Amino acid sequence: MKPQTRHANCIVIGTLGILVFGASGSGKSALCDVLVCAAKAKGHFAAWVADDRVELEKNENRLLARAPTTLSGLREVRGFGIVEMKAVPVARIDLGLRLVPVAEIDRIPARPLLEERLLDIALPVLKVCENDLGGATVRLREASALLFPNVPDYI
Repeated sequence: MKPQTRHANCIVIGTLGILVFGASGSGKSALCDVLVCAAKAKGHFAAWVADDRVELEKNENRLLARAPTTLSGLREVRGFGIVEMKAVPVARIDLGLRLVPVAEIDRIPARPLLEERLLDIALPVLKVCENDLGGATVRLREASALLFPNVPDYI
């Protein structure tokens, strides 16, 4: 099956592959940078996989992500330009973050996590406020503890 290309970012934090979706200018790259730096500051492995575009493929029951060849090792820093980055070639995706306007976030949601199907694979997805790095980090920490109770707090 040919990989699907999506407008998203991908990072690995510890053992978790995270796919970050959102509109242009919603803070995807800034959030990924903050999460990678936070994990590294705590002594954990963290790395970029892809910025802006991600190729997704199904491998058995797992969703894999990689950067398109033309964008591999590059990321955009808004207001600065395109910069080189160290990146891992592929990640198994465990969780999605969807950056949305604050009006789309319920204060106390009935279900804090949603499920989206990508390539016929169910992916837990957490909605976070766009351009709210601190709030997104806190929500990711809580979602990770809920979904992966035996995994350390990487951030």
